[in-house]
Amino acid sequence: MNIRPEDLSAIRCLGYADTEARFLYLVATHSGYFTQRQYLTFTDQSHGWLVNRLITRILSRRHARATAYANNTHVYNLYSRRIYDIIDKDDVRNRRRQSIEMIHTRLMILEFILANPHEEYLETEADKTRYFTCQMD
Repeated sequence: MNIRPEDLSAIRCLGYADTEARFLYLVATHSGYFTQRQYLTFTDQSHGWLVNRLITRILSRRHARATAYANNTHVYNLYSRRIYDIIDKDDVRNRRRQSIEMIHTRLMILEFILANPHEEYLETEADKTRYFTCQMD
């Protein structure tokens, strides 16, 4: 996975730690939604204060909103235009509210990316167009 250092730096400037910045970049780029368990998986933790620190930060800064679902599971939608703007992803639809079915799909996408961090992903429409017109010819 390639994350530009300037994107991480921009998110860190909003007051996030390096690990939080990397995770938020992945969420913003590929999903828009995440659960606490996904962040714990990303940090290789089973529980602890790391997830509480991230959740407190994103909610208090109004960068994300929380919704409670079945079994008292909270799903967080990273919606702040500020985050998407600083990483040049302001045209991505991930920040918008989605249907329950789409939220499930987005969570599964993030789950796949977290399970396969060594893969290269096509992040933007331009990346996808370039890949399918140049690489697949």
